[in-house]
Amino acid sequence: MKILSFGEIIWDVYPDRAVIGGAPMNFAAHCTKCGANGYILSAVGKDKLGDDALAELDRLGINTAFVSRNGYPTGRCNVTLDENRIPTYSLVPGVAYDHIEYSDELANRIRAEGFDALCFGTLSQREPVSAATLRKLLDTCGIEEIFCDINLRPNGYSESSVKLCFESATTLKLSDEEAPLLEAFDFMSGISFSDARGAICEILQRYPNIKRILYTKGSKGSEVHTLDDQINVAPVKVDAVSSVGAGDSFGACWLTSMLGGASFGDAARLAAKVSAFVVSRTEAVPEYSIENLK
Repeated sequence: MKILSFGEIIWDVYPDRAVIGGAPMNFAAHCTKCGANGYILSAVGKDKLGDDALAELDRLGINTAFVSRNGYPTGRCNVTLDENRIPTYSLVPGVAYDHIEYSDELANRIRAEGFDALCFGTLSQREPVSAATLRKLLDTCGIEEIFCDINLRPNGYSESSVKLCFESATTLKLSDEEAPLLEAFDFMSGISFSDARGAICEILQRYPNIKRILYTKGSKGSEVHTLDDQINVAPVKVDAVSSVGAGDSFGACWLTSMLGGASFGDAARLAAKVSAFVVSRTEAVPEYSIENLK
C-alpha cells in the first residue's frame, strides 16, 4: 500500500531547539507506522535545515523520492514563549514548500508509482506555485482516493483552499473546533453546525465526491459519517501531554486501516487508540508498534 502526502515540511524553531513537523509530514510518518509505505511530495531548501529534514524523514521511514530541493529556505515556524511559557507561532512565508514545482515528469512518476491515496490540506495552498501544482496533480495523477484534512491554522487557509478540499476529497476530515469556522464561507451558505449531523449530511449531498466524513471531537471521541450512517467512536482515556500530531495520526491510521480492508468503524476505533497514544507523548510522531495498539 502506497500513500502520498502533499505539502509542508516545517521546523518549529524554539529559542533552545528545533522540532520537525508539518501535518503532511506527520501524516506520512504515521502512515508508515501503521503499515503503509508513506511518501511525501514536498520541497526543502539547500540549507542545514533542509539537510536535517531529509535525515529526519529517513529516520521516520518516510519515502523521500518526491522531495525536491530549491533555492528557498526550508519551511520554519518561529515559536516564542511568554513568561508563562505559552507559545506563539509565526509561520515564515516564502519558503521551500511554497514553491513545489509541477512538471509532466513529476506527474508521470506519480502515476507510475500506483498510489492508493493522495492526502493534502490547506496550508500548502497558501502560495500560488504549490497551489497550482496541487491542482494540476489532482487533474493528472489518476489517484482515486483523496483524503483531505482541512487542518485550519491561523493565517494558513483561505476560502479557495478549503473549497478545493471539499471539491476533491473522497474522505474529508474536520474537527468540531474547525467546523464553525466553515460557516463563514460563501460555498457553505445555509449550513450550520449547531446540528452537526444535519450539516454533514448537507455537505455530503452538495459534494457527492465526498463518500465519508471523519468528524473528530477531541476528548469527546469521533464520528464517521456517510449519507446513510453515523458511526460513533468513544474516546480512549489517557493522561494528555500534547495534542500535536494527534489529528494527523488519527487520519493516517484510519485511512491505512480502511484501505487495508477494515470497516469504517473498526478503522476509527483503532485510529482512536493510536491518537490517544500520541496525545500521551510529547512527540508528534512517537515510537510505537501498531500491532501493540490493536
